[in-house]
Amino acid sequence: MKRSKLTAKEVDEKFDNGEELEDFFTEELDPETYLPKKKKISAELPMAMIKKIDSIVEETGNTRNAVIRMLIARSLEITGDDKSIDSFLVKLGKKYKI
Repeated sequence: MKRSKLTAKEVDEKFDNGEELEDFFTEELDPETYLPKKKKISAELPMAMIKKIDSIVEETGNTRNAVIRMLIARSLEITGDDKSIDSFLVKLGKKYKI
């Protein structure tokens, strides 16, 4: 059977009618798509930053690592596309002489 794209409403209707949906959801996925490669890093942070991160950890119940990842992800989203990120990093390098 050739697969076609279904809307969420169509999936709901087929499910409610007891229809088989397996053919629509068994596509092989590339692990790179849903399991991005990771690399462990270490960073030295000022105590004031660590205290602020730890206060977020206490408020949210997340781990320190999860909070740091979330903050970095948000920071990168704010800058927008790759050109904006590159521009931001160049400015950062000039400001802090890195």
